[in-house]
Amino acid sequence: ASFRGLSLYKYVLFLFVFLCGAYEIRNVTEMARNGQHAQIMEKLAFNDSLTGLLNREAYNRELEELKTKNEPLTFVMLDMNHLKKVNDRLGHLTGDEYIKKIGQFIRESFPAKDKCFRIGGDEFFVISACRISDKVFQDGLAGLNIRIENYNREKNAEIPMSIAIGYAEYHPGVETAENVIKETDEKMYRQKKTMRMEVGGL
Repeated sequence: ASFRGLSLYKYVLFLFVFLCGAYEIRNVTEMARNGQHAQIMEKLAFNDSLTGLLNREAYNRELEELKTKNEPLTFVMLDMNHLKKVNDRLGHLTGDEYIKKIGQFIRESFPAKDKCFRIGGDEFFVISACRISDKVFQDGLAGLNIRIENYNREKNAEIPMSIAIGYAEYHPGVETAENVIKETDEKMYRQKKTMRMEVGGL
């Protein structure tokens, strides 16, 4: 039984390493070398294999933990535009590449202490310790847009990469996290609607 359990563990570890790419190969290999099996299983459970961001399970866990915290936060909802067009015209591999790149750009744009999630196929969420008025937060949003613009220019993309964003501050004791998330979602969809009217067919 212990042999079968070890074999299953090795299989799951191999699958995770294969999906996560070179960076995760080095990371997980080092963890395995140090006997950090619990940390490996944590990454399997709570990290998105395509983007390397935290996944929906981690997002749900974080929302539960927020109920015990009192510090104000900023919630950011992000949704990729054109995914169906990209998949239909350019193929699902290109769609996956767009999603992977957006995940990378989100992670690079927000401070390391902020938590970045992929919560759906083309949906992302950030829990930021910053306030909306903070320069580092505004710089993060600007940096994200610049990274996307640079990508489109360098790739000369037939269907440009594009995202809609909504954000709002969460103040514990004043409103619930669920209500603020709903607010960010509504703001994101309003921006998506505006972008659709500007360029058509998002």
